[in-house]
Order: sequence, then structure tokens, then C-alpha cells
Amino acid sequence: MDREVYNGNQRKKVKGIILAGGSGTRLYPITRATSKQLVNVYDKPLIYYPLCTLMEMHIKQILVVTTPEDLPNISRLLGSGRQWGISLTYAVQDEPRGIADGLIIAKYFTEYDPCIMILGDNIFMGPWMNTINVDIIRALQDDKAAIVCTHVKNPEAFGVLTNTTIEIGGHTQSEQCIVEKPEIPGSNWAVTGLYAYPSGAWFEAEKLKPSDRGELEITDLNNIYLTKYTDGMKVLYLHKYTRWMDVGTVENLSKAGMMIRRAQKRSVTPLFSPEEVAVRLQFIKPEEVQKNLIGDNAYIRRLKKTI
Repeated sequence: MDREVYNGNQRKKVKGIILAGGSGTRLYPITRATSKQLVNVYDKPLIYYPLCTLMEMHIKQILVVTTPEDLPNISRLLGSGRQWGISLTYAVQDEPRGIADGLIIAKYFTEYDPCIMILGDNIFMGPWMNTINVDIIRALQDDKAAIVCTHVKNPEAFGVLTNTTIEIGGHTQSEQCIVEKPEIPGSNWAVTGLYAYPSGAWFEAEKLKPSDRGELEITDLNNIYLTKYTDGMKVLYLHKYTRWMDVGTVENLSKAGMMIRRAQKRSVTPLFSPEEVAVRLQFIKPEEVQKNLIGDNAYIRRLKKTI
């Protein structure tokens, strides 16, 4: 069953968006002939990780936004999603117009349903991730947006959650905002690439003005929900033992591969496997997966033992 939330008397499906565009210049020359999302992280393509994160939240209708060049290979890898009991559709972002532009591209897909958007090069892993997933759905249930923050050592490289003091009617009060890559960070809480928005978020995105680099910034959109709407956004914090990685650099790609390798050696169950998630959450029956398992390698053998 698709994930649904109830806003008043309305029942709405929660839809997913994976942003798998960009040129991947930080991974050059690896990405000269292939998409960043198709590069392997240990034993599977990078895009499997955000896909499984959405599936774990019981999101079964997912839009993949990618470039015209990468669309054929990504769609060849993922297909229609029927093999995992989900529905995958595709859209093109022909120019790098920013993360918030993904919501505009997806507006005919999401329509007036809430959505959860994740960056295609982000990996979330840890025992407390289920708690975050539940809290995200609760935020959407309350018609709120949600962002996920984590404590980092180099906050100047990210959008940073900051407390600011403002004066209203002669009284001062503190409010939160996000500052993009600040020279002097106001905290060590970085905003990760996992966002949830109530219905019609694309309408707010369409009102954004491009930044100095010509993009519609997700930080600007998030600040609207943080400051414009009273209690309009839920800020969630990753547990210290829950890992988040932006696998956009060669160093982080290598670290992510080693992290998944260590975790997989401790686990009999295949990690971040769409097949395993689909069977465990009863999207499909085990025999449907078994008949599609081709070849003989460690990934296939783990699936055969588990499913």
C-alpha cells in the first residue's frame, strides 16, 4: 500500500523525488562517461541508496530527475520499478538550475500531494534512521515541511542551521534560519539532502529568485518554511550513530565504499538492496525476486539466502 497522510478530511499519497542530475565535476574523470549516480559504492550503484531510503518510508511512487545524457542509462538500470513493487517515472533537468528547481520539474508528478525529496548522491545509514523516517511522515501528517540536520566538523561547506536574534515591537526573540556556506558558521548543524514538503511546495519554489550563481536555492525555500509560516517546518536531527554522507567527492566516495563494506560484512541481510526492502515490506512476493536473480556473485548469493 502506498504511504498516505491525512490532512483534515483529505487523504493524500506521499510521493518521492530523487534528484539525480548535475554534471558530477567533483568526481571527474570518473563521471566523464557515466552518471555520478551510476558509480558503484561497494557492491551496488550509488542511486540504490537514496532509492532504498524512500522505499523504507513506504514511498512507492517515485520520480527520478536526471539529465538528458544520463536518462537512458539510469532508466535502463532502474526500469519501471515493477520488479520491486514500486512505480518509477523519469523527468529531465536540462540545465543545472538548482535543487529547488526539482520541485518545479516534479509539479505534474506530485500535483497537490506531499513529497519527500532526496539527493541522488546522499547516503543515510544507522539504527536510528527509522525514527527519522517516522518523524518525517508525522511532519507531513501535520502539513509541515521537514529538514534533517547532522553535526559536522566543517559546517562552512554546507547550509547551516543558525539561531538569529530579531527585534519585534521592542522585544527580542530568537528564530532559526539556514545560512548557505557561511564564512563564520553559527552552529555545526548542517542540513542534509533529505527534505519533506507539504502539498503545493512547487508553488513556493516557483516564486524563488535565482541566486548569484543562477540557481534556485533549496536553502531559500527551506527558509520560507522556517520563517514565513508559523511552525511550518520540523527540524530533525540525526542521532550521533546515524551516518550521513554526501558522496560527491572522490574522498567521500572511497569512505562510503569502506563504510558499506564494513557494515555489510557484519550483516547477513543485503544492505540497501531494493529487492530485500521490497520483500521485507511486502511490496512483492519472494518468488518474484527469485526468478529475476541473474548471475552468481556476493550480492546475488546474499539475496538468495535472505529472500
